[in-house]
Amino acid sequence: MFAVGSVASDSDVQARSRIVRIPHTRRRVGDRCRSPAVGLAALLTHPERVMSLPQRRLPGTTYMVTRRCSERRFFLRPEAIVTQVFKFVLAYAAAKTGMQVHEVIVLSNHFHMVITDPHARLELFMNRLNSLTARALNCFRRRGENFWSPDSYNAVELIGEEAVWEKLTYVAVNAVRAGLVRDPLDWPGFRTTPEDMLGNRVSALRPGEFFSEEMPEKTELRLCPPPALAHLEPADIEAELKRRIEAEASKIRRARKKSKLGWMGRRKILAQRVDESPGGTFPTRRTKPTISCREPGRFKRVERG
Repeated sequence: MFAVGSVASDSDVQARSRIVRIPHTRRRVGDRCRSPAVGLAALLTHPERVMSLPQRRLPGTTYMVTRRCSERRFFLRPEAIVTQVFKFVLAYAAAKTGMQVHEVIVLSNHFHMVITDPHARLELFMNRLNSLTARALNCFRRRGENFWSPDSYNAVELIGEEAVWEKLTYVAVNAVRAGLVRDPLDWPGFRTTPEDMLGNRVSALRPGEFFSEEMPEKTELRLCPPPALAHLEPADIEAELKRRIEAEASKIRRARKKSKLGWMGRRKILAQRVDESPGGTFPTRRTKPTISCREPGRFKRVERG
């Protein structure tokens, strides 16, 4: 039986920190340092390959966060234990850090969520979410290798109301865009809906394996609308988000029909092996966006900072 070890205290995190470094290194294939001299030469000639850039973290910021599994493998394939573990850990991490969760979808090899960070504790939140999820599911599957991609998570700061609407829609239709299901509601894994964002609670019992009895028997998370939409009535938020989701999903369906592309469907999704990954060329991601803004005037103010 495995159990969760001691968890770092929230007092270890400086909530007022505005610049942080993401604890990871970004390396390309072949960039292995065989000696200190080689490592120093790489650092001096190509620092972007071995160092992470500082990231801005301000209290009250809304983000779209993405985390991918190692080698794009289907470690998060929809099944009861994955949903239970992710929901339990998500609610636990959010409660410990004060994170506000607005929307979530967990696909077979990555997840997206839109969250607001009231206390600039994004690093602590993601550390707890990623670490506990990976160790719990590795324990369940009796494996010990990397669960997440060597790259860190990607957090895109959302500036302005339109950027928030855009990412909420993006997350909701992600399974449709990937050609997995025809309708967002058909996704068999964990996802939230526009109705959930208006105050519904996401709860989960503590999984029977891996987690210590010192952890709560049940965790509960109440979703809420993003601060950028606080001036709108809840019914208006739900109606507008549903309208945008349907418009985007219809656009994707028309494009796939025109290209004579079908849908994977629930049966094939659930039949995938967890150690498999999508076919085709592995995507090369040279840059990762950190800001999304549809209002040029506000973006210039952010740049001048």
